[in-house]
Amino acid sequence: MRAPDLLRIGQMVLGNGAWQGKQIVPADWLKRSTEPAVPLDWPGKYGWHWYLVDFPVGTPSRAEPTIAAIGWGGQRLFILPRLELVVAMNAGNYGLSGIEQSRIAATVMTGAVLPSLRGDG
Repeated sequence: MRAPDLLRIGQMVLGNGAWQGKQIVPADWLKRSTEPAVPLDWPGKYGWHWYLVDFPVGTPSRAEPTIAAIGWGGQRLFILPRLELVVAMNAGNYGLSGIEQSRIAATVMTGAVLPSLRGDG
């Protein structure tokens, strides 16, 4: 999937399931799918095929709730509803472990994307 397509999905999620004025996914289903449903062994949570994580913004005491879709090789979609921000990443890191792929994506978010919103980047 191309990054612009991922961004469209993220914008639809921000729009409560609507895209360009048309309801594509029922809003109540989307809300339920992005709520914690399955416990994980790490700080994040899992909804219905969505990872729910917090990215630090500014200081460790301020975290931004994020809805994330994760694909193999470094494909990522991050939706930060309170900031009305959608970030799509495509990569070809197929030889790396899932942990390393996640570390790279998190570093891009916390080291480049989020600081640029604060004016630090």
